[in-house]
Amino acid sequence: MIRRNDDLVGSLAASRATSSALSCVTTMASIGAPLASVSAAVSLLVRINRPEYVFRPSAALKRLRFGTEKSHHGGEIADVDLPWSQTITVLPDGIGRNLAVSGVFDLCVTESIHRLLDPGDMAVDVGANVGYLTNLMATRVGPTGSVLAFEPHPVVFEVLERNVSRWNADERIGSPEARRLALSSEDGAGRLSGEGDFETHMGLASVRDDSEGPRPGDFEVELARLDRLLDGRSPQLIKIDVEGHEIAVLEGAQALLGERRVRDVVFEEHGIYPTASMTLLERHGMTVFTLDHTLLGLRVRPVREGPAPAGWPGPNYLATFEPNRALTRLGGRGWSSLGLGARADRPAR
Repeated sequence: MIRRNDDLVGSLAASRATSSALSCVTTMASIGAPLASVSAAVSLLVRINRPEYVFRPSAALKRLRFGTEKSHHGGEIADVDLPWSQTITVLPDGIGRNLAVSGVFDLCVTESIHRLLDPGDMAVDVGANVGYLTNLMATRVGPTGSVLAFEPHPVVFEVLERNVSRWNADERIGSPEARRLALSSEDGAGRLSGEGDFETHMGLASVRDDSEGPRPGDFEVELARLDRLLDGRSPQLIKIDVEGHEIAVLEGAQALLGERRVRDVVFEEHGIYPTASMTLLERHGMTVFTLDHTLLGLRVRPVREGPAPAGWPGPNYLATFEPNRALTRLGGRGWSSLGLGARADRPAR
């Protein structure tokens, strides 16, 4: 009897997990770690829903070795290798530490973007931080595609700009463009909160509401509408992670949404359905899905069936004008962004 492809991939993934666990045991034992510690550590890795560790022994060992330290690269800006053969400069904050240990951050969003983009596409990264997902987008769209990255925080943007300069010298990938702007519902000037630090997460800064008074550490920032910046261009995918300012970003993209000049929107949302962002997207005819994952792959559900898992990073959602395409792309088991397992067959575009 021929087994379903998903079942086969699941069996292979389970086998890979077992192999990874055995590799962890062997390596830790070889460096003299107590057997009880080895067993407990591997058991923890298998129980937690972290495929980037379970299926990759080298990342798991890094996690076991450095997981309790604030930073394993000395608290300094450092270069990190990514699973898709690219290099990124990271800050010594929470995102940087995750990337330094495992090479990935927010695997659910990473895998979704990896599967949804095609060569030649245009992608937009709103709230790009140092450019981790910007680089993934540029790698996926290739030299015939394009990527726009927006990051308003001056310190973070400096590192993003440094990364983009490096990536633009690589002819194998798309040439991303980075701009220090905060996307919003209107053009003009605004204030960015000074929240975020090198000990936690530099990307926590957000645009202040007009009703809020200025606070120490705030930054002046230029505000811009996505409709104006795109000037008629049609991106296939937009990612939005702007610490609660998502609805304003979407309000500044009403023409884009109304004319259906975008296919997919991947966004962070801490509220429970129906939020203002979800309602706006549905009003324009988009279907909203919750993004989640199991050990063996993505789990995509209609948003009405429940919210995405709370906590950091996330919760994350997908809104799309092409739900059947999205479900086909995201439905296969495995982790293509990590080079693990098969992915669903791609239909014609």
